Amino acid sequence: MRKLIGFGVISLIIASYLTYADVRDRRKLIQWATDIYERHFETFDPSLDCFEFSNGHILGIPAEYYAAKGRQKKMHKGGGFSFLAHYQTLEPRLQGAQIIKGVHMSVSIRQTLPGFNEGMFGPEAYNHFSGFDIADGSVYGLARYKLPASNDFRNEEFYKYIADSGYVDSVFIECTRKRVVSNNHAFCKMYSEVAGGIRIESGFDKALLPEWRKIDERLKSFLHEKLLIEWGDKCR
Repeated sequence: MRKLIGFGVISLIIASYLTYADVRDRRKLIQWATDIYERHFETFDPSLDCFEFSNGHILGIPAEYYAAKGRQKKMHKGGGFSFLAHYQTLEPRLQGAQIIKGVHMSVSIRQTLPGFNEGMFGPEAYNHFSGFDIADGSVYGLARYKLPASNDFRNEEFYKYIADSGYVDSVFIECTRKRVVSNNHAFCKMYSEVAGGIRIESGFDKALLPEWRKIDERLKSFLHEKLLIEWGDKCR
């Protein structure tokens, strides 16, 4: 019951402000809402298959689909949670551009093992959650950890932080914004470590987001069939 109340609180907070906030404000809002949940309830580790915001729905993905291997097993506790969220028309008109539809956001939330962050970043570091928001065609890290001042830039662009930290997630998406006629489109690159540790790059146009079958065949079964179809049917 407390978890349900907590999710209701987060949903109301984010749904109330999401439409009016710009991308950076939205990132801070999600972090703020998660911090509130953890302060008043418990560590943000959802057990529900999916839950809804008023302007979109979230597809729950269990941690086993994001199986930790090798070094990652030493970093994270089991039972982490990831989700994909598909929002419809969150962005206001930006400098005459048409409203972006079918916004996609993915967030991975896991708790690092005791001592990892301290060993990597020093005694002032603490556990984090990470993710990205590509609502406007850019990537923003949803990272929450205390780093030395010289490393602050990594909080702004989380995907650039992966290589030298050793942090490996199943899928990361990097998007760049481009103008096509009067619409905003984003060309995205997906990186995956799921195929024998080989880094796979696959590009797609965000305007074709529902047609994920166009993604590289090696990623299709993992991303489309396991995540979007299997869990999507449960959540609808």
